[in-house]
Amino acid sequence: EHTAGLLGSHRYRVVQARDGVEALEVLESDPAIGLLVTDFHMPRMDGFELVRRVRERRSRDELAAIGMSSSADRALAARFIKSGGNDFLVKPFLEEEFFCRVTQNVEMLEHIAALRDASVRDFLTGLHNRRHLFDAGETLFASAQRGHIGLTAAMIDIDLFKRVNDTYGHDAGDEVIREVARALRARFRRTDLVARMGGEEFCVLAVNLAPGAATRVFDEVRATVAAAPLGFGSDRIPVSVSIGVCTRPATTLAQSLAVAD
Repeated sequence: EHTAGLLGSHRYRVVQARDGVEALEVLESDPAIGLLVTDFHMPRMDGFELVRRVRERRSRDELAAIGMSSSADRALAARFIKSGGNDFLVKPFLEEEFFCRVTQNVEMLEHIAALRDASVRDFLTGLHNRRHLFDAGETLFASAQRGHIGLTAAMIDIDLFKRVNDTYGHDAGDEVIREVARALRARFRRTDLVARMGGEEFCVLAVNLAPGAATRVFDEVRATVAAAPLGFGSDRIPVSVSIGVCTRPATTLAQSLAVAD
């Protein structure tokens, strides 16, 4: 109760469990939890076993685990960290020390999450990048081959993009790319994969698009982009895209994208 009160006073959302068994159930039901603070001595399952079980499903990069004990055994800390823990505190502890440890672990998770996100996102548009398209796309394609989902692949190209750069400058070109990215993000669902392939080229992997709907959906995208010239300073820049779509089964993801291209 004391520890939960400390965390609550710093505006953390706190979920409590009576022991390790209940903690596993809580973590299973709430994957958003990012920090586990556990005592070593608990009924039914001690802190070591709890962390070992947690690490079967969630890594140190996804969930930080801080152990605590009032035991005088100084080897407990090393054993806890070997079991998968991130940090260890000896009770009684100073509140300032507790918050320093909590903050350090939370900031570490946020830093790792930011690096992970940066590795799969396109810096200019915030869309997924080419690397993520092929990593996640292969999973979607495999699921489509097993008949679990339908998958439509589309390649989108900004028309006459070099002319935009040559006429209005590269800053205007970047804004055109961002504008098309915004249109794609607004049109497709979270279950669809929208990525910037590079340059002025984008890709969409649309999941479970209704049979026969691909032409209508992607023509709506084309019309939406064309209907809104980009305002850049005193200029109005006309923007249009060309879209190729592959709806038929292919042997590989790369083949689907090649057909669309």
